[in-house]
Amino acid sequence: MDSAKAAYESLPYSSHAFAQTHPRRLATIGRLFGLAAPPFTGCRVLELGCAAGGNLLPMAVDNPTGRFVGVDLSGHSIAEARAAISELGLVNVQLFEANIVDWEYAGPPFDYVIAHGLFSWIPAEVQRRLFALCQRHLSPNGIAYVSFNTLPGWSLRGAVRDFLRYATASPDTARDALAAARTAREQLALLTQANASQRAQQVAFVRSEAERLAGLSDDYWVHEFLAHDNRPRYLHEFLEEAGQHGLKFLGEAEYSWMTGADLPPESLATIRARSRDTEQFEQFLDFARWQMFRQTLLCRDSIPLQRDPPPDVLFSMWFAAEMQAESPRQPLSSTESIAFQRPQSRLATAIPVAKAALLTLAGTWPRWWPFERLLRAALERLGITAPADMPPAALPLARELAETLRRAWGIALVEASVEPPPVAAEVGDRPCAGDWARRAAQRTGLVPNQAHTVRPLNGFQRMLLAQLDGRRNGDDLLRWLEAIERQSRGQITLTDSRGQPVSDPNRIRSVLRETLDRTLGELRHLGFLASRTE
Repeated sequence: MDSAKAAYESLPYSSHAFAQTHPRRLATIGRLFGLAAPPFTGCRVLELGCAAGGNLLPMAVDNPTGRFVGVDLSGHSIAEARAAISELGLVNVQLFEANIVDWEYAGPPFDYVIAHGLFSWIPAEVQRRLFALCQRHLSPNGIAYVSFNTLPGWSLRGAVRDFLRYATASPDTARDALAAARTAREQLALLTQANASQRAQQVAFVRSEAERLAGLSDDYWVHEFLAHDNRPRYLHEFLEEAGQHGLKFLGEAEYSWMTGADLPPESLATIRARSRDTEQFEQFLDFARWQMFRQTLLCRDSIPLQRDPPPDVLFSMWFAAEMQAESPRQPLSSTESIAFQRPQSRLATAIPVAKAALLTLAGTWPRWWPFERLLRAALERLGITAPADMPPAALPLARELAETLRRAWGIALVEASVEPPPVAAEVGDRPCAGDWARRAAQRTGLVPNQAHTVRPLNGFQRMLLAQLDGRRNGDDLLRWLEAIERQSRGQITLTDSRGQPVSDPNRIRSVLRETLDRTLGELRHLGFLASRTE
């Protein structure tokens, strides 16, 4: 058994869903730049380095007509994934325990190839093999997602890695791995406490890294910082090697990473003026930000791309936004701006149609709106009527709204998708969660919702989520909750909406109903309730 396989067998990597890898996300970036990638329904997906299926299997559950193939070096992880497949009765997944250098596949091409957390942690020859597999197995309009540690930012983080590898023995067994992680934590703590008054900037970075790493799992410490292979790349080096395999840069899985909206306007204008093409612009952004990580999308180099897409590209997309808005003090038709914000994103606009549309999104989360319906809702708020049969391009103020939505998407204030995830906007009579989420809720507090986004859940949220199979109405769920309360024999302390303990039997039912309704509302807001198609 080689050292890499031994490391992953001894301490398997945590296996989670990653929203940025979902085919809906990848197809949306493709649509923006003129690539008509296959729809999620019925697509074929290959994940290289699939671990225990935490990312691949939720997609397979949601897409029974698709085909999903996973490859991983760890037999332990593959066995865990196969157990989940058997439990869920999935017939659209095929898994291989293999090193991708040796893996061969004779089936039809894949519409999406995913390699998250793999490229930087494998030897150079395996990196070349990854590109070769994409070249060989990607469908004509397919998209490959490859994440990797990026220079120049990782030159800073790499110094921390070098110290930890120097100060910590390389792990060979599970016991060694856990001991190595514990030693690495202790060594990093010592480093941050060292007297380095003449190196204040460096010490500040090391301390920020220590704070970031403190909450991360042991397997991350071992495989990210103590592994033999960790090869960060400049973007231009990555793209040059991809080009040798007939692949080219499509974009980033996070659209906001591509806009440069986080830079001062004058700096962004200078970078644009000095960039000969999109790839060089992206490389300049990495230098400006000291970028540490990328989630890069590749397509075949024969695909013509539209690098300056017109606003009407957004006419065929869907939008949603979990944000807050300032209450307008004047009519929407006024020239007063309204600010919309979420953590690390803020946009103020005085454009009436933009204010009306963004207020609609802010007030209806987690509902997804197709562009035309959102525009019509905004026009209605403004008192503007339009014929029902008028196409989006001909509707009043369509381009103005599209420009605002693209700007909001570009700062991660608004989400866009070529097709909406199956998220319920209301609780409904018989609330239902997906099979994978209900299974995961019984095992972990980090559960992927209907949009493939991992959300942390508390104990009661997890308990309730596991019950939401779509067959129980509110009264059924209340009886289930009452039975739990009776079985607790007073070990559960009920509190009312003011946080006061409740022991009066006549009030217990109403408090349980209130708790149930509140938690269902929380699960709806977090995107865990599935929309019904029947």
